[in-house]
Amino acid sequence: VGVRGPAIEAGAGRRRRALPGPEHDTHFDVDAQARFWTAEWTVGAQSNRMGARLQGPLLWRLRHDELPSHAVGPGAVQVPAQGQPIALRVGAQTTGGYPRIAWVIAADSSRLAQGEAGARLRFQRGTLRQAGDALRQAQEERQALSRALALWA
Repeated sequence: VGVRGPAIEAGAGRRRRALPGPEHDTHFDVDAQARFWTAEWTVGAQSNRMGARLQGPLLWRLRHDELPSHAVGPGAVQVPAQGQPIALRVGAQTTGGYPRIAWVIAADSSRLAQGEAGARLRFQRGTLRQAGDALRQAQEERQALSRALALWA
């Protein structure tokens, strides 16, 4: 029918594209930032539909004060005081108080939700423009799939 699945580059199955979060530069030093973007993370056993508890290098914060409640949602990557990130999933709460080091782009948020305990992933830093392009591509692929499925109805 001429429909192909989502474009996946070699090794991209574990990659989650993300943007730096609002507290990326203010609450984390350059070493913690580099560890976040270069490390391979493992989805922990305590993960659920609200969030993936990630195991990997500790991300020590520059500031240890908790933040006033702020907006969070699926894709937000928060870092509690113990230094292990939590990537929020589809069942995430709407407010939180931990610093957000990153935010997974909308086009990759469903792939974030699919990671079971023991799954490994990496974060790839992107730009707002790349996030918009990826979202448009994902929407086009879904529309093409819908058209193809309509042929079989």
